[in-house]
Amino acid sequence: MKKFILLLSFAACILCSSPVPSFGGGKDPVLSCFASDLKKGVSVSYYFSAYDKDSVNIFSGKGTAYIKDASFRIDVPSSLLAVSDGNSEWIYNRENNEITILSIERGSVKDISSNPFYIFYADGKDYEIEHGKTPDGYFTIKLIPRGRNNTYESIAIDYLKKGTSYFPGRITMYNKNGANYVVQIRTFSPLPSGYNMFTLDPLKYVNAVVTDLRQ
Repeated sequence: MKKFILLLSFAACILCSSPVPSFGGGKDPVLSCFASDLKKGVSVSYYFSAYDKDSVNIFSGKGTAYIKDASFRIDVPSSLLAVSDGNSEWIYNRENNEITILSIERGSVKDISSNPFYIFYADGKDYEIEHGKTPDGYFTIKLIPRGRNNTYESIAIDYLKKGTSYFPGRITMYNKNGANYVVQIRTFSPLPSGYNMFTLDPLKYVNAVVTDLRQ
């Protein structure tokens, strides 16, 4: 289930329409642009798909994401709701009416399974960063984790460029077992003023089974 949440969370890729900050301190300028918009807050709608090692589609769907800095609310109406305030994460499984609560190490850029949006804060210390182009016309950033204790080989962020602005359009996670997870951005908009639905109250979910794994 955690990998599934991770896939959905990659939809937090947002359209960056602000000027790109200067490169420095091992930080990639394109990622710096994405990180800047994450901090301001965005809402995104997206499609997602998962493929096994033989490129067979395992599942597909669509969802919405609301992101601000380390907080997020990811809603896939057919199955799951994931909510985080940057310190805790609530995962609601609609099919089984179950809620799991996890702790998050705020500020960590290493454990993207706890907060996948931290991939946009990646730098040369934790990832090797390569730039290129895709056959279908996107520019691409390839992030290769330096550590060996990861289930994935790399993450690709495909984007379009207009002047000094960058427009992310697709996120692909390449797993070591050959499976691929793809998120295609549909629409985006600034986060509504005053939006603050980054916590989840289990008491509002009638008869839900709650498992609190926070220490």
